[in-house]
Amino acid sequence: MNVIRRDTASSVTATLFAAKIRVSLRVFGTVVNDSDARRTARVRAVVDAAGEHYERTTEMTVDAGGEAEFGVVFEVRYDEFAKQGRVNVVLE
Repeated sequence: MNVIRRDTASSVTATLFAAKIRVSLRVFGTVVNDSDARRTARVRAVVDAAGEHYERTTEMTVDAGGEAEFGVVFEVRYDEFAKQGRVNVVLE
C-alpha cells in the first residue's frame, strides 16, 4: 500500500488495509493529527484490481494530538484484488 502525506502535521497510518467482506474489499486505517490544532482530514483511497480503477473518499475531523479511524468499502472481489491489486491512500 502506498501512503501519501499532505504535510507533516497529519498522516495516515494503515493498521490493516484490506479485508474480505463477503465479496467486497474494505480499506481502513487511522488518521493521526500530530499538530496542536484541530484539523479536518480528507482521505482518498484508490484501488486498482482486475483492470479496473475504483476511488472512494471520506472526511473526518481530528482533534489536536488525536486520531480518527476511517474505512471505505469497494465493490471489488477480494480474490481479484489479492491476485495483482493495488491500494493507494492519499491524505488531502
